[in-house]
Amino acid sequence: MLTLEELQKATINPEVAREAHTQVQKRLEDALATKASHEQKAFALMAAYVTLALAAFTGFGVFAKDQPEFAPALFWTGLLFTAGAGICWWALLPGDYGTLGSDPSVWLRPGVIDGNAKALPFTLAYEVYFHQQRINVSAEANSAKALRVRCAVIAGLIAPLIPAFWLYWL
Repeated sequence: MLTLEELQKATINPEVAREAHTQVQKRLEDALATKASHEQKAFALMAAYVTLALAAFTGFGVFAKDQPEFAPALFWTGLLFTAGAGICWWALLPGDYGTLGSDPSVWLRPGVIDGNAKALPFTLAYEVYFHQQRINVSAEANSAKALRVRCAVIAGLIAPLIPAFWLYWL
């Protein structure tokens, strides 16, 4: 990848600059769509886990009186669903993401907004350069969200096993 100094000295082809800008814009849009997908999964899991945790804690309250030997299994199941919901909430917290488009200050500068035919390709090339950082930040944030969603899924898969194993060992 060219450095900023090399980019300033380069002869930039306008068509290539437009295509490069289009491609990095698509890449960033993809990263932001992935973010939305992770957050949608986390929200759906969180809603389900809260419901299941409430059901498990309710079962704990019922069984604590009548069958106290089974009650702890429901308590631990409820705790694991609560932990899964907490992980989902963590995945929903805002993070650093690249933004689509550019700040107006990029375009409203002397030599750009009032520039000659070379101003647009050079500005697009600079945008492409700085989009790389935005894409990297977004990809890193998406990886963190994906890991949290996977951890929440694992908690949800393990939680129902607790009563099953508890019954087996009773």
